Amino acid sequence: MSADRPWNYPRGIIIEGVTGAGKTHTMKALLSNEFVRQHWSPYDLFREKETFGEFMGDLQRYPNAPLQQRFRLLRNSIQTATSRAAKSGDYRFIMERSHYSYYALLPNWDLYKSFDEQLAGLNVHVFLLWIPEEVLRDRSLFRRERRGWAGEFIEYFGSEAEAIQAFCASQAARYEAIERSVIPHTVIDTRAMDWERYANEIADTLGESTARLEGVAAKPKRADEPHL
Repeated sequence: MSADRPWNYPRGIIIEGVTGAGKTHTMKALLSNEFVRQHWSPYDLFREKETFGEFMGDLQRYPNAPLQQRFRLLRNSIQTATSRAAKSGDYRFIMERSHYSYYALLPNWDLYKSFDEQLAGLNVHVFLLWIPEEVLRDRSLFRRERRGWAGEFIEYFGSEAEAIQAFCASQAARYEAIERSVIPHTVIDTRAMDWERYANEIADTLGESTARLEGVAAKPKRADEPHL
């Protein structure tokens, strides 16, 4: 362990959430966060395209594909993080989506236990970005930045109400998976879309987790900092 890096645990952050929860915005704020820049850099960044790809579409297009093929992106990302962590005590990473997103579409926890255990061995902390049900319609289904997005989902599920219910179920499944997981977690309500505040909450949680593991003083919270 590096003596000049008192904040080097946990090694990994996972940002989870149903589409529209604010993963991209929160990660952008997190990468600019002072704590992360000062105490976490350098780190690997595993984006959604590297960890999840087109899993949902692939399930529909290739229903008979073997499981090993379906999980190849996630497996490769975790193996990369594990290998690099073994070589450096200072290794850290941030991961957008993980096995919780897979579980939301293919809900058999036995398929993900090994991934969960590997990530737990890296002292990972998962942050689930949560959309209250009353705003989920606007945030997940009618996304302004996705032209034609709502129409495609409504056509696929048969009605607007069924599409919204599908997003609700997907979000609930992620929470169920996180409850099954051995990895510590924090749920963040993103109703206010205050991305910098969420990034600060993540940074504070990292500091507190590090203090528990290393026996050093936790990073103090700001007196004016809001709490969810």
